[in-house]
Amino acid sequence: MLLGLVFLGPRSGRVVSSQPVAVSARFWAFMLDGMMLVLILTPAFDLFVILAEGFRTGSFSTVVQPEPDQYNYLGATFALSLLLLSLRSTTIGSQTFGQRIMGYQSVPASNPLPSALVNSMLGLVALCAWPVSLMLATGSRPQPAWWNRISGVQAVGTD
Repeated sequence: MLLGLVFLGPRSGRVVSSQPVAVSARFWAFMLDGMMLVLILTPAFDLFVILAEGFRTGSFSTVVQPEPDQYNYLGATFALSLLLLSLRSTTIGSQTFGQRIMGYQSVPASNPLPSALVNSMLGLVALCAWPVSLMLATGSRPQPAWWNRISGVQAVGTD
């Protein structure tokens, strides 16, 4: 995964298909992006917990007993990071790590920043309501995701 981050960084692929991208490809791209963020955020968060515990107790130890509410920050940081990653990739027209592996890219139809912001926020809503999103996405014919239809962002296949 770390080698993929180094050698397969963000890039803009050449659009090769205007057909909607399969739900499974988008799901696995999301999972790959999530794993990438966990690999990056967990060590940084653990360092923060160790330093905070050291300042609180006066001794630095590799075995700490963090307060349960400290883990709430990790979830919020993860959600914010996913939001910013989606916003960045849609606004500047590059692929995320997961999108590059799965061979697609999110392209705004019109004004990039407002479209990307609406798309990213609705994407988080779709994640929270994943059973509904999955039911809407699995039809008899391929169709864009509901949050893409609302925001005007299209997921297109790339090389």
